[in-house]
Amino acid sequence: MFKMPRATFRTSLLAWAAMTLAFAWTGSPGPWLILSDEVSEPAPVVFLRNKRNPFVDAVAGTICAAIAFCLLWLNEGHAVRIEQLLDLVRRRVREIGPSAAPENERHLVFLQGNARTTDELVLPEWGSVCAPANSAKLRA
Repeated sequence: MFKMPRATFRTSLLAWAAMTLAFAWTGSPGPWLILSDEVSEPAPVVFLRNKRNPFVDAVAGTICAAIAFCLLWLNEGHAVRIEQLLDLVRRRVREIGPSAAPENERHLVFLQGNARTTDELVLPEWGSVCAPANSAKLRA
């Protein structure tokens, strides 16, 4: 089963909320009507604003800007954590040859070569689906 990262889900959810607010704010029927089979003239864009009290518009804009800032902060923080993790991996990885050495146990290693196996990988619950020859892993 596909597992979506929490940061991606959070960003998608907040982007959906922002789009829905934007469509509701402009009075548009919504983005989902684009998928209908009917062909018609688009309605003119009319901005619904509170002319008597512009403070409401300022508060709504401030809230949207704060949400956008929080989303950007979370996304950039995630990118920084990933970059720090990759930097740690680059410093700790050891390149080894085709044979195992005891001093490399419990360390992150990199090796390059051909893998061969005589085992046949089969998924019986999927109608006995078989992997190609010399496959290292088969996952449903």
